Amino acid sequence: MRRLPDGSWTYSPKDLIAWLEGDFAAWCEREAAEHRGTGGSGAPPREPDARDDEMELAVRYGLEHEQQHLDRLRQLHPTLTEIDPKAPNAAAVTREALRRGAPVVFQAVLESGRWMGIADFLHRVEHASGLGDWAYEPWDTKLARSAKPYFLLQLCAYAEMLEATQALRPDRLGFILGDGSESHFRTDDFWHYYRRLKRQFERFQAEWDPQAMPDPGADRGHGRWTAEAERILEARDDLSLVAGISRSMIVRLREAGVETVAALGALAPGHAIPGIAPASLARVREQAAMQLETRASGTIAWRRREPDPDDPRRGLALLPPPSPLDVYYDIEGFPYAPGGLEYLHGATTVEPDGSLAFHDWWAHDEPAEKRAFEQFIDWAWARWQEDPAMHIYHYAAYERTALSRLSTKYGTREWEVDQFLRHDVLVDLLTVVRQGFVIGTPSYSLKDIEHLYMPPRDAEVSSAGASVVEYQKWIDSGEPGDWQHSAILTGLRNYNRDDCDSTAQLAAWLRERQAEAGIAWIPLVEIADATITREPTEAETVATALLEEALALPDGSDERRRAQMLGWLLEFHRRDEKPMWWRYFERLMMEEQQLVDDLDCLGGLTRTDTPPRPIRKSTGLEYRFDPGQDTRLHVGSDCVVTT
Repeated sequence: MRRLPDGSWTYSPKDLIAWLEGDFAAWCEREAAEHRGTGGSGAPPREPDARDDEMELAVRYGLEHEQQHLDRLRQLHPTLTEIDPKAPNAAAVTREALRRGAPVVFQAVLESGRWMGIADFLHRVEHASGLGDWAYEPWDTKLARSAKPYFLLQLCAYAEMLEATQALRPDRLGFILGDGSESHFRTDDFWHYYRRLKRQFERFQAEWDPQAMPDPGADRGHGRWTAEAERILEARDDLSLVAGISRSMIVRLREAGVETVAALGALAPGHAIPGIAPASLARVREQAAMQLETRASGTIAWRRREPDPDDPRRGLALLPPPSPLDVYYDIEGFPYAPGGLEYLHGATTVEPDGSLAFHDWWAHDEPAEKRAFEQFIDWAWARWQEDPAMHIYHYAAYERTALSRLSTKYGTREWEVDQFLRHDVLVDLLTVVRQGFVIGTPSYSLKDIEHLYMPPRDAEVSSAGASVVEYQKWIDSGEPGDWQHSAILTGLRNYNRDDCDSTAQLAAWLRERQAEAGIAWIPLVEIADATITREPTEAETVATALLEEALALPDGSDERRRAQMLGWLLEFHRRDEKPMWWRYFERLMMEEQQLVDDLDCLGGLTRTDTPPRPIRKSTGLEYRFDPGQDTRLHVGSDCVVTT
């Protein structure tokens, strides 16, 4: 946004998107613009986040994706028109290109009233408009693999500005996604929602008050003002600092006069807050109290949760006894490769002498990704067949999700992955920790809680985001793809090994607590007592051959796409059902608050006194829940009760 000489303001779709982050981010953007509008004398009142290496990498790949699509369009449309958006007459040049009927206009500068924006691409369509027998539709390049809601709002804004030029609202909005696929949507499906949000945004700007900074704790995100928001929230001991608390709970607590971590932690047991289930309130109250204890002592405070007699298979009861063949597993991925790339599968095992051994499988392209996935699954499968009490331990859901995705991406080892899931071979230690303990940290990430059982790490790569940046450095460096001859890959391997070793040490620490409490493992299924084998079907054999053939063909070629399509179609319907079932079983393990936060679920339900009643061939159960809970469910939705 910027102030015009007459004192009025002009806005862009990016300003609208920033406002969607929350009022605080939008207020800060306006404050910064006001400072620029006065000539920028003196220090700005507050600073936005500096671009770090991760953000720079995202920008770089976004520009490369845009450039690749531009190059393709130039081949298809040699008369494509490119606008210099920095030119003072850029909007007039854009209008002239549209009146001339250019097939594609790149970096089109659009204006309408107080709004101005730069659309990546305007595509000509044969539809009468104020320009003549043709009109234009806005298209944008996005690195994401699926359209996000704010993408559509941004394109609606371009469509409105384009309507002012061609006297016709575009019928469609289009995206070129990160995998090269095209996705388009009907403008009218989103138009009224966009217009309502735009009016609210303009009202916010008209009522902007430099002395009335919005509460950052009321927003879901803070855009490029995250560091400033965190500083404010920490200074006032905001409720959002409590691990696992939801926005809806924060609202209810504030309405009841509870506004800080200290106030929440000091609530008496049994204290009631309208709109919050007693069990949920007890959980966040205990969490706040534990974080306060950590602050006071300087060391991480923790407490084991007592088992629930009505729901015993939780927490430490999910932790199986050790097997000498157990695996502690972690994956490193690179999201900017086409379709994403899981470039490193790492696994730690415990040797007979108690030492830790590390195993790794690498991949720097799709054929190698398929091969590394198969090698890891075959290795883990052999260990499970040797000892059916063996388990694969990981921390958080990424590894389980990645294995499932890779099995369907390449149409290989699907049956083995299914058996691992059906027999509960994969054990998520984050679920064990969340359900079994209250830990006085603001997050339950592995890096936060590992201070309970191991000394601080001393490594160059210290986070998943940093590992992505380091992998890009390896791509740019020209170093060999063998970690033994690449300093960068050695650093990434060390980081992955540290995560695997940490997972192994966490499991050992949890087993000690399990033994102290006398809590026994409650298995979901009986341990298989015989070797599980199966011959592939004829369709699977043919599909595997086709997909192997596809990987040998040039990337992006029509021949490769045809071979892949034929291979995928052979098992399509069976494969298509799997994500639904994976998500179903994930939700069975969710905490109540996770269900509340999941828009496809309802959480915090309690049975009413109404007895069960027959409904056709089924049974009707009546539950009570908070009607203010955000959800995509509506009257008539089919639901499944998870407990």
